[in-house]
Amino acid sequence: MAKGVKKIKWVGQSGALRDFSLQNKILCIKPNQTAPFMVDEWYSETTEEEKRRNITWLWMDQKKKKIFKKEIRSAGTPFGVNLPKKLCGSYAFYLEASLYGSHDRNANTGLHVYGKCEKKITSSSWSKKENTADNSEINYGHDLFISLETEGVNGDTLTLESYSAKKTETPIQTVNVKCINGALKAKFTTMSCFMAVPGLPSDLENFYIKVLDITGEYLKTESGNDKIVSFTIKNKRVMPVFEPPTNTTPLTVDSTPKEEEVKTEGIITAYFAKEEFSLETAEVADQFEYKFKNRNANIDKDKIAAIIKKNVDPQVKADKKYAKLDDIKNALIERTYEKGASISFNLYKLGANYIKINSAPLEEEVYVVAKTFLLDGKEVSITIKEKETILIDADANVPVLEAKEDGAELATLKATVEKGIAKVKIKLRPKADEDLKEWKEKLLKGKKEEAYRYTFKNETVITDSNKKQFAVIILNNAKEGKQGNAKIATGKTAFADDVEKALKSETYSSGATISFDTYKTQAESLWLKAECQGETVKHEKEFLKRDGAYFIIGKKCECEARIRAFMRVIRIAEGTGEYIKGTKQARDPELGYTTWFSGAGNNFTLSDDHPRVINSNSTNTIRSSAAGAYQIMSWKSDNLNGYTLVFKDGYFQKKLPEEYIEKYDKAKKYDAKGFSKEAQDKLCVAILKDDAKVINALQKKDIKEAISKSSGIWVSLPGATAGQPTAKMQETLDYYEEFLKDELAGKSNLHIKQGFLKDFDIKCSCDLGDCTEEKCTQYADVVPNPQISTDNGGKKNNRFNSAGGRKNPHRGVDIYTGDNKVDVHSLLCGEVVFTVTSFATNEYNSTSLGNLVVVKSKDKNDEVVYIMYCHLDSVKVAKNDKVKHNDVIGISGSTGNAGSVYENGKLIHGISPENYHIHIEASTSYVAGTATFKNVASSRVNPEDYMKTKFDIDGEKI
Repeated sequence: MAKGVKKIKWVGQSGALRDFSLQNKILCIKPNQTAPFMVDEWYSETTEEEKRRNITWLWMDQKKKKIFKKEIRSAGTPFGVNLPKKLCGSYAFYLEASLYGSHDRNANTGLHVYGKCEKKITSSSWSKKENTADNSEINYGHDLFISLETEGVNGDTLTLESYSAKKTETPIQTVNVKCINGALKAKFTTMSCFMAVPGLPSDLENFYIKVLDITGEYLKTESGNDKIVSFTIKNKRVMPVFEPPTNTTPLTVDSTPKEEEVKTEGIITAYFAKEEFSLETAEVADQFEYKFKNRNANIDKDKIAAIIKKNVDPQVKADKKYAKLDDIKNALIERTYEKGASISFNLYKLGANYIKINSAPLEEEVYVVAKTFLLDGKEVSITIKEKETILIDADANVPVLEAKEDGAELATLKATVEKGIAKVKIKLRPKADEDLKEWKEKLLKGKKEEAYRYTFKNETVITDSNKKQFAVIILNNAKEGKQGNAKIATGKTAFADDVEKALKSETYSSGATISFDTYKTQAESLWLKAECQGETVKHEKEFLKRDGAYFIIGKKCECEARIRAFMRVIRIAEGTGEYIKGTKQARDPELGYTTWFSGAGNNFTLSDDHPRVINSNSTNTIRSSAAGAYQIMSWKSDNLNGYTLVFKDGYFQKKLPEEYIEKYDKAKKYDAKGFSKEAQDKLCVAILKDDAKVINALQKKDIKEAISKSSGIWVSLPGATAGQPTAKMQETLDYYEEFLKDELAGKSNLHIKQGFLKDFDIKCSCDLGDCTEEKCTQYADVVPNPQISTDNGGKKNNRFNSAGGRKNPHRGVDIYTGDNKVDVHSLLCGEVVFTVTSFATNEYNSTSLGNLVVVKSKDKNDEVVYIMYCHLDSVKVAKNDKVKHNDVIGISGSTGNAGSVYENGKLIHGISPENYHIHIEASTSYVAGTATFKNVASSRVNPEDYMKTKFDIDGEKI
């Protein structure tokens, strides 16, 4: 009769690495985090009374022969495992729960548990005697005993290699040793070192040890050095002497992982979050009928099912649904499907996930979430606190508004725990509009600091009529340190309205003074305090209260709204917008999507393709295939869909026979296939981004520049010279301001969905912040969505100071572009101090970095840094130009030693086009007029420190 524990399970909220686990068999956990386990299933004959008995937990070796630890816990109390990094690796311990206190030899009722972390050597030493410290002079003939402490390789067999500093190509001696409990010992003979030295050994010869792991990678120390142990041998030879060990006690190490008591209940974490419906549930929503657009013969079920899921999920995601791959596979019962044939399968509901966010603008709706353990049904109280006193009084709770109709102002948020989560939806604002106005002013200025004393150099007459004008003059003098006044300190600022308040309508004699407030420019940083009364104890904990973890109240993003407003401006100029061109006479904006050249709307039916009809204007002087809200030509539609064009018979047309190049298919890239209303909007954004290149101008609020750049594409915009009637500049600017206010208020007649910036790899400039003249406070990325190049053996080899098989360590970081010429953005604000522009496209020079730009900046810590951008195809700035972070400074390419030189079809110099990249270097000093940092080598620093995007140890984005 089967009784007792049948299965155990992990019950944590985080800390498991599921990609490296095998369900019900092996669990991979993160180090130094307690992983709780409980009984999951009992054998059928176990009585309820037996289930309430104490449980014996057994922590055993991998083969289930040795019990390291036995612990009795009450039923329902989790057992916690905490693996230190030294016990992480391939070795898996075995955990079992027993009703009877002994190991079940007849069934696998437990789980194997192992840890995974970064592999490294944490300490190393050598000695001339085993188990005894002896670091005296080493001579040829002595034995060396190497001792290492490691992380992440427990259970692995490592290969230790000895090398001569004079001969680094091949190891002198190799020793294979198994890592047990994070430690290993190996013995090397020094006579082999004597034989390996080229020629006669010098008086002193240097040697070192490297350690190879099971994947063929060399392990490194905390500092990143792969030379783990270094030693010097004096040129003397001695006879090896056998010395019996004085200590015969076996070496013992901590084979039992540290165990921490898992609290039966508690608050795990608290944070600000956004609600995202991405949790795949098993609850059926409805059925979906999928129709094949083309004939599919002899289908590969796996491949076709994956394609169908990729097409269906985006269509139904807005309705909080998704399709399961297995259901689609099961619906594919035929070998061949004709065009128009259909299959049906279930759709399932997407549940809510509460995704942690690090910042949000004032007035934004967000969730405050607390994750708990064994506190379901209990009430959690959460208060919001300020890091610095900016909005409210010191030690007071930050009041926020309930995110519901006529919501109350709350200083304490309360929520009941359900399924381990307590959550409250709030608006980041006080209830009263007057208080909100005050908050905005305080956030704009920052934290009030000491007053600034300004001295008048000359007699100055202040009146009510000139007070505002002089306030601006005085503020500029204070900021720049003019008229004998000290400069306002770095990191602080002042405002004209405060200066104006300090001024009286009177005559100020030479030497008279006034005082006005200064402010420390800083973000509003918040943290959380959570409390909950448990069964026996009150749980209180603080969260987010440390640098790098605080929640930041930022500015409301205007980037998307500015693009949307400009799209509506284009439509007015093209005669397809919500007003009749040049008037405020309303027009149905929906008609624009079915308007062709010189039409009035409802000219064609929306379909999967451009209408491809050529029409004439009223005087028959102009003919065009322009159609839709943005009057896109048929040839431009072909171009956006990846087809090569030719100029023939006086106009552009698709090349015949057709030549399709997928990497130029913008419609596919941006999910804008067809000619639906949403597709037309997306194609407009693609043109603005990739053809007109006006996104940067819009983000800088330079609308006239955006109009100028776009007028060559939409020839009805002001300044166009194609001969068509054009809109007036001031009217266009007025339209833009009106539409921007609409978009910021959430009023839009466009069909492109909110949040499209990410889909188009458009960086939000609001995230980049405002920088002072003295320094750059926020950083940008050199390209949108940057990736470290995988050339030269992988991402790790293309980072700062990596060896990567090179003769010398890598001096910068390589950001991948491939065979694409993309805009190169400045990481920091600064001044261009040097450029190289002499290289033609793909011009090779083995000793040069090609076309490049050097920008001098001051980082957020007030430190001067020079950043060099290399291998550019062309340079867009000149010496002495001022640049802002995210400004375009060049176009990527393959000049200098990154060029591609082929002979008989074989690459003989440089790198292949698929590996083209932007090479970036940084240094804290620079020799003027030079195209290298070699002459200031000791000043080189890691350029990744100045990038917005950060990467983990493997080169993957964090």
